This record gives sequence, C-alpha cells and structure tokens, in this order.
Amino acid sequence: MKKLIIKFIFKSTMERKFAETRFGKISYLFRKGEYPVIALHGIGSSAESFAKLEKYLDNKFGLYFIDLLGHGRSPKIDIEYTIENQCIFLNDFIKGILPEEFTLMGNSYGGWVSLRFSVYFYNPKNLVLVDSAGLQPPVGTMPEEYINNFIDFLVKSNNRNDAKILKNMIMNNQDPKWRMKPEELHKIKSNTLIIWGKNDDIIDIKYAELFNSYIKNSKLFIMDAGHMPQLEKPEEFAKIINNNL
Repeated sequence: MKKLIIKFIFKSTMERKFAETRFGKISYLFRKGEYPVIALHGIGSSAESFAKLEKYLDNKFGLYFIDLLGHGRSPKIDIEYTIENQCIFLNDFIKGILPEEFTLMGNSYGGWVSLRFSVYFYNPKNLVLVDSAGLQPPVGTMPEEYINNFIDFLVKSNNRNDAKILKNMIMNNQDPKWRMKPEELHKIKSNTLIIWGKNDDIIDIKYAELFNSYIKNSKLFIMDAGHMPQLEKPEEFAKIINNNL
C-alpha cells in the first residue's frame, strides 16, 4: 500500500484545467477526445493516479481525471465530506462541461462515489468500477488507532492531503446510509466493467464478485495486480477499456 500511495506523485503531461461548482473550482487533468471518460480516484489520492493511462487509452476518448472535493487542487473547505456532497460536486461539473453520454470510472472511494452518482443522479452510458468501495465495511468502522495511523500515512504520502478533512471524510463514510445496497445496485443500467486486482489487500476480491452479481450488464475482469491496477499495469488496464467501451 505504501508503495502505491507514494506513486501518486507521478506527474502528468495532461492539461490542468478548472471548472466552477457550488463548492468552488474543481481541478482536473484533461485530454481532448470525442467520447468523454471521467475518472475518480481513491481517498487520499488525486487525478494523477490515472495519469499513466493517457498514452495507452485510445485517442477517441476525451479524458477528465478529477481531483475530488478535499483532494489535490480541488477545494478544501469547511463542510461535511459525505459521499452525497462528492456526487453534488461531480454533478455540477458534468452539467457545466459534458454532453449527456459519458463514461464514469472510479477507483476505491471514487468507485463508491460513481456508484451512488449512477443510482441517484445520472446513469452514465458506461460505468467502470476499479477495486471499488461501497459494499465492504469502511475504514471509519475500524479501531481509532487504525484510523489515525491510516490518516497519518496518507498525509505523509501526499503533501496536499489535510488530516482534518480526511478524518471528516472517513468518519462520514461509516454511516450505514451511504453503503450501497443490492436493491440500489440493481437500478444501474449502465454498461458496466468491473476491474479488480486479484492481489488487492485493501478490498477483498469477493466484493468484485458481489458487484458483478448485483449489477446488470456487468463484466468482471481480474488483473494480476493490487488495489490500483490502473497505476500498476496501465497498458493492460487500458486494453480492457479500449476493447470494451
């Protein structure tokens, strides 16, 4: 895990852009293309965790790699950092920038945001879940010492992380009302790809199989990778996207 988070520092050659939302200016990495792909990173990460994909993804894809609220160069304001507010933040961006058809891709916490967005805001044409959170017990349900150590680790690994915001986010995530339920996942109509690292030691692969059973029109792809296959094996990961979207 430590090795992966340190790699978040990877610098992208993509264009850095900003767009207005009710929470302030959303920050994202951009590449022009015909078919929009929005990517949402995990907790304590940033848009750069997807940046290695750029040179492998087909040029037909327009890329929008977003810094979620409270992360990277996006706003860090005094609010409750709930899954719902992340969805509102994302919805403001999409309504202001994108056409009706797009692909939404999320890793870990970003996958959780993508799931709730797809159920309660807008069903994207394609949904890509990458070692997604949303079903498993979240970090906020762990002992306090574990939570504090986890936050310290994220702050040391990325100097843009704020301990207070991460704590707020983690503790809000433990509320059972945000956890995805089978009946909610049944509502997703998107063409869905579920991509999972078989060596993921953060979110067990059994949750990949559960997502696949609950979401209609879903396909499961298992990679020889850990929690962030898009960062560990970007060429192999991109091939799945290029061949299935």
